[in-house]
Amino acid sequence: MKSELENPIMGQKYTPRLFIKAVSYRIPLPVRKIIVYGDNTAYPLCPRCESAIEREYVFFCDQCGQKLNWDLFEYAKVVRPGSKRK
Repeated sequence: MKSELENPIMGQKYTPRLFIKAVSYRIPLPVRKIIVYGDNTAYPLCPRCESAIEREYVFFCDQCGQKLNWDLFEYAKVVRPGSKRK
């Protein structure tokens, strides 16, 4: 069995680890954090890259491409800028 997979379109070779990482973005992660700024505007945070998502209930993060799951959004933790997000 080969230890590399070839992308027929781009001619690139992927190791199994890179392939799994690429596919993992398609598994939905729950949105669990909301950032609230000083003027009381609030944005959900992407669970992978932690960038602010400008619109609620979109299917994917516009920064990293992570597929999002909004089922537990009502239980999301509120964080403020400057606080540790983890």
